[in-house]
Amino acid sequence: MPTLKQKVKTSINSALKVINLRVGNYNYVSSSIEKAAAFDRIPGYLDLLSEFSDQVIRQMLPYIKDARSQFGQELFVLANTGLKRDGYFVEFGATNGV
Repeated sequence: MPTLKQKVKTSINSALKVINLRVGNYNYVSSSIEKAAAFDRIPGYLDLLSEFSDQVIRQMLPYIKDARSQFGQELFVLANTGLKRDGYFVEFGATNGV
């Protein structure tokens, strides 16, 4: 037996389907937006990594999907420190912070 919440969601989705919209889970949508933004940054990351040897590039590829910086700063540091672990990396932004 569907709950009231499920019934309301189904009804709203039926109405929104007419205009090609639907009710979604906030966490799912937020996660999808974050993944899309990360995907958009990948070409810049690859440009950065192209400055390194093929061996370093192969080592860095698994880390690209988790990179969150604007210009690949964490990838640059990892590549230049031989994938050092258990350390600290502090990057200070100098632009508007958005």
